[in-house]
Amino acid sequence: MAYSCSLFFDKDSNGKIFSLYEKAEDTNYSNLTDREPSVSLYHLKSINELSLVGSFLEDFSKKQSSLTINFSKLVIHNSRDGAPYSIVLEATPNKKLNKMHNAFNKKLESNGIKVMSPPDYVPGLSIAEGIRETEIDKIFDKTKKGFIPISASVKSMGLIQYSPYRILLSVELS
Repeated sequence: MAYSCSLFFDKDSNGKIFSLYEKAEDTNYSNLTDREPSVSLYHLKSINELSLVGSFLEDFSKKQSSLTINFSKLVIHNSRDGAPYSIVLEATPNKKLNKMHNAFNKKLESNGIKVMSPPDYVPGLSIAEGIRETEIDKIFDKTKKGFIPISASVKSMGLIQYSPYRILLSVELS
């Protein structure tokens, strides 16, 4: 199973993001509308890491203040080795978010988890996944039509399980 420690948004921000999901869903390539929009701080590699992060996440979250992430553009993530394409909502670099990300990485490392991450964290949020090469241009054009940058307010952080998707833990930021 795959897990991540992620940031979650407020209701208004989710509405803006869901409008992009719905554009992509019209093309049959977004299966994300059943998920709460989030950006990952760290993809957990094992159930042991999940347990470890779960043990300190509440305390860590309460020391973090809420913040805004500005998503400024839609981009295509290229496929590797024939894997499908994705359309991703990409954020503008943000000092407050980088500070939180670096503090989280330090917490991981102090608990024995080796982190390979660039110092400047720029999150992305998948809008559509699993797109074939022959379809990517058409779907990207439809999804970006009328796109305007989105300011999303982060309200909490937590742990996510993928396949099946579910939120395991969510803790409000201070």
